[in-house]
Amino acid sequence: MSEIYTPRQFQDAISPEGVHIDLYNTDHLRAQLQAQQAEGGDILAQAKSELDDKARERQAKIQVAQAQIEAMEQWLAQDGTYTPQEVQEIVAELKVEYDLETNEAVVKGDLYLHSLTSADGLTLPNSIGGDLNLHSLTSADGLTLPNSIGGDLNLDGLTSAEHLTLPTTVGRDLYLANLISAEHLTLPTSFSGILSLEGLTSAEHLVLPTSFSGGLNLNGLTSAEHLVLPTSFSGGSLELDGLTSAEHLTLPTTIDGDLYLDGLTSADGLDLSGTSIGGSLELEGLTSADGLTLPNSIDGDLHLDGLTSAKGLNLPNNINGTLALGRLTSAEHLTLPTSIGGGLWLVSLTSADGLTLPNSIGGYLNLRDLTSAEHLTLPTTIGGDLGLVSLTSVDKQALRDKYPQLASKII
Repeated sequence: MSEIYTPRQFQDAISPEGVHIDLYNTDHLRAQLQAQQAEGGDILAQAKSELDDKARERQAKIQVAQAQIEAMEQWLAQDGTYTPQEVQEIVAELKVEYDLETNEAVVKGDLYLHSLTSADGLTLPNSIGGDLNLHSLTSADGLTLPNSIGGDLNLDGLTSAEHLTLPTTVGRDLYLANLISAEHLTLPTSFSGILSLEGLTSAEHLVLPTSFSGGLNLNGLTSAEHLVLPTSFSGGSLELDGLTSAEHLTLPTTIDGDLYLDGLTSADGLDLSGTSIGGSLELEGLTSADGLTLPNSIDGDLHLDGLTSAKGLNLPNNINGTLALGRLTSAEHLTLPTSIGGGLWLVSLTSADGLTLPNSIGGYLNLRDLTSAEHLTLPTTIGGDLGLVSLTSVDKQALRDKYPQLASKII
């Protein structure tokens, strides 16, 4: 049954909260409606004005970016390194777009200025969305780089960081491979790729970020003196192949990629027990396992191809990649994990005497130099082939008969 309202109750029911509608006074009602319309018009006018202001601001920023490209084009034309046609082709790769997230005009595209050896007076756009390549530049004197680069920045020709002001942000790799000193070098606060500083022979003056979301190449360092590494490398590798000694070396607690220490000939001072390695561990230069403390787990490969003896070698319990022990000629002292996720390379073993293989090998088992099947007990499962190229056909057939589940893998 519908509820019946009196005129006064109906008036109260339709009145919005805080607004009194007087149905008995049409003039008052008309005035209220006109006031609300005027207020709505003011709101619309204010919104339109704000949109117009934003459009003018956006257009102004686009014009600034376009003017920066034009100024760069004029400098290149006057410099004479490139022909007019080449300058046009360089500029044609660039396009100004407005980024609504940052409210900034961005120059999209790659800028390749490979041939420039000098950039005195060259001012580049404030922001470049792609790569910037200046790899022939021998001096940063007079160069004004963008504040932000979305791709790679290549300055491999520089041997000194004097006069160099790097962008605050580099989206991917930063190449400074020929710097021989870190003096005057201030690195970007943010970059997500590889930092290549392989020309440095000393870590003096080198100030690295506290954390990396990419990789670091310092293969030119022969000593870890003055080297303060970030606490973590998320998503990248650490390359220190030039180090001949682990003295002064304090490694990060986390390396998501690979760790390269192939130049070490001795494990003295090297402690890897507190480092989590998400990739491979490269220690191919070690000739002895004395003093070597490895992590409990390695997600990638473990390369120890320089070892001629397994004495003192305590391997990780878990190796998800390949284990390479390419110079071992004897299995004496060798204790392997019960399973290996990748392959196993024991290519220099000539005898299986004392060899206890894992129960499971996920990849290729390479026993290339084994000349006799005596004492050889094969794993239950092998994911790849079984390389026994030095065995006689008789020995191979005997193994196929003994291990029918592996018969097709024996080569």
